[in-house]
Order: sequence, then C-alpha cells, then structure tokens
Amino acid sequence: MSILNKKDFSITQEKQIAEFLGWRRVAGSGARPNAPGDIAGPEWLGECKTHVTAGHKIHFDLKIWNKIAEEAASQFKEPAYFVDDGSQRISRTWVIFYVHDFGSNVLINHRSELCVKNAVNFNSDALIQDMVNVLNGNKASYLVYQFRLGSRFVMLTDLTTFKEII
Repeated sequence: MSILNKKDFSITQEKQIAEFLGWRRVAGSGARPNAPGDIAGPEWLGECKTHVTAGHKIHFDLKIWNKIAEEAASQFKEPAYFVDDGSQRISRTWVIFYVHDFGSNVLINHRSELCVKNAVNFNSDALIQDMVNVLNGNKASYLVYQFRLGSRFVMLTDLTTFKEII
C-alpha cells in the first residue's frame, strides 16, 4: 500500500472515533509539533493506530503510549490510545487509558498475564468473547481490564464501553 493509502486509513479512523465520542480530530496531527494527539475531547487527548487491512492483532506499544501520555499531560488532559484491527469498525476498536475509579456498574478485571514491559498484543475476537463470559451472570454492566504497561497500570476496554464509562 502507498503512504497515501495508509494516511487515508488513519484519517478515516480518527474521524470515526472522534465523531463516535463527540470529540474533534486534531488538524495537522502528526505533522506539526504544536498539534499533539490525533483526536481531542474536553478532558482527553487521544492517539489512534490502525492497519490498511482487517484481521490484525490489537497491538499497544509502550513508546506510543508514553508519547500520548506526555502530550496529554502538556495539555492538562487524560491520555487515551486507540487501536483497531484494521477493519475500521467501532466494534473492533480498543482503548487504553490510566486507571480511574468507576461506579459499581463497572467490573475491573486484573490481568497479570497482560503485564508487559514494551507492548501488548491480543486477538480482538478472543477478548470480546472473554468480556461476554466474564459479564455473563454478573451484576456489572461494563468490563475493563487492568494491567501494567511499562511501569504504570492502565485500563483496557472496547471503544463502546469507554464511551459509556468516561
């Protein structure tokens, strides 16, 4: 694929997530040092990553997380890092963010096997099925996973859940 096609996929993903969350796409994101992040909300700054073909594993990289966390801090906002499997679908988009306190309708599932130093990879279908299994028969409406990425704990959930709980 050409560079232009990769950029087109990224722009599509950024617009789609921003619209879904009621946020805005950062004009010139990635091209100008004074335009941090890809998408922004009143309290959030987000980085988005995708692929040009569907079916990839979800991959969160510590270097990218650290970059958006620093950029968000410089804007006095919370960082969020969004990744999809290349399908450009909301239902296949995942997000990590710093640990938050939630109400009783959110179940926090501590996942020590996800604790990593540099990156985490997983299959979207497998994690969706795990979410269904964990929530089945539980009083909680939403599920977030907590694990260590580098030296800090982060939360992981699907984009729809993120929208509902923030």
